[in-house]
Amino acid sequence: MLSTRRQAPGGVPGTAGLRRRARTGARRVAQAFSRPVTYVVAPHPDDETLRLASYIPWLCARTQHPVVLVAVSDGGASRRAELKGWTPAYEREFRRSEQAAAWSALTAGAGHIVRLGLPDGGVQAEEVGRALKKLDRRGARWVVAAHPDDDHPDHRAVVEAVQGLGARTVRFSLGTLMSGEASVYRPTRSSEDQIQIAVAAYENFGRQSVKDEFSALRRLGYVSRVVSRSTELSAAAPRPQPSAEPARAAASEPSPPAPAPPIFVLGNQKSGSTAIASLLAECIGGEASLDVLYQTRTRLADLLGQEDAVATLAQRRPKVFAADVVKDNDVIFLLPSLLAAFPDAQVVFVVRDPRDNIRSILNRVDLPGSQADLTADQYDDLRERLPGWYPILTNAGMATGPRQYVEALADRWVRAAQTYVDAAEHLTLLRYEDFCADKRGSIEALARSLGRPVVRDITGSQDRQFQPRGDREVTPAAFFGEDNLRRIEHTCGALMSRFGYPATD
Repeated sequence: MLSTRRQAPGGVPGTAGLRRRARTGARRVAQAFSRPVTYVVAPHPDDETLRLASYIPWLCARTQHPVVLVAVSDGGASRRAELKGWTPAYEREFRRSEQAAAWSALTAGAGHIVRLGLPDGGVQAEEVGRALKKLDRRGARWVVAAHPDDDHPDHRAVVEAVQGLGARTVRFSLGTLMSGEASVYRPTRSSEDQIQIAVAAYENFGRQSVKDEFSALRRLGYVSRVVSRSTELSAAAPRPQPSAEPARAAASEPSPPAPAPPIFVLGNQKSGSTAIASLLAECIGGEASLDVLYQTRTRLADLLGQEDAVATLAQRRPKVFAADVVKDNDVIFLLPSLLAAFPDAQVVFVVRDPRDNIRSILNRVDLPGSQADLTADQYDDLRERLPGWYPILTNAGMATGPRQYVEALADRWVRAAQTYVDAAEHLTLLRYEDFCADKRGSIEALARSLGRPVVRDITGSQDRQFQPRGDREVTPAAFFGEDNLRRIEHTCGALMSRFGYPATD
């Protein structure tokens, strides 16, 4: 610990005061956010920009929840600052101002900062862990501007502290001078200015202090390289000894970029997900893999409740999951398993007004919407005629017992929608109605929000019929009748309003 630092003029606290302020700040931030939070933990000022310049704008574009920078140290032990005649207190203040400007640029002014104020060069994992536990909450996500293989002791202490929180997955970032496999995030047209402003924020001190790293960042095209790891695996993995030679080689010959993570398009059946997935793949110049459970002859009911269901399926049939865009509506009910198997996956959830959604399903299977219930003969005919649709109408594997058929479909819509709500910070939402209002515009906007370039014009494909079309002219009241329409709105009402679907007058 650098415990010999003196109290700075003007009441700036020393090490003990900084630690008290860190504990107070952590409590205040923990109380301030009632929603899930993504925490970006940076050991020092400039780490968040050097390592995550492209990742942070990408992250902010796809989450509605707070993105909070946890600044572990504010600096204060720089040899360069000492040569300039700066006191440690002045250095900390200067570096805080640079970091605040950079963070504001990367988050487009929406980011928050909590400062732990721990001593530069003397960061201890135990102290970081205690402060982070005050911030931790259900659904919190952790991104660390450091890596388990870093050779800086402050970085290693921060990595150890975050690993000790017990989060299922932590995202670590490789340094500009490091080699290794990682998911690569590149600047987009919309984020280029943000990144340039963030880098410029460090012009007066940060860039002069670590010239090689900022030069490497520019040479690599401002990419961010992020590795997602299970905390259990990270804690158990041996740490290679640092070597200066690989670092020099990486600076001049960066490793080839890893492929972008897959995009999964999920939603309830007949929500427009097939059209959206197909057009999105065309827009970004990629390939789409549709209905992966059907392709692998796998039943949803056989996978429910299995934590490794998607990982096992992907290992058995890797080509099915190798496309740029992967679509399967049943996988929304396996979301935790999907995120565990593909922690870097980008997931799009497509939602549609449940009245139109359920009507379209019943149109697809040629069944009426206004019956008190389906007859045994109708169920038997459906099982024989369309065996893949029978478990959807009966909610096989999810329902606790037989339900009236419209209620069963409404319950399925609620389960899919609630899964999105519970994990909204991991998913990107697209309403089917917004897609229909401007197909090309919404697909291009979706691609950009996911950090993917718009490669092809989909105007010629946007009106292609990807699935049999239902009867959109009939009103919900005419199709369902009063009783079944009431069943849908009673079951789905709370979530309908969340997605902007008003109840029937």
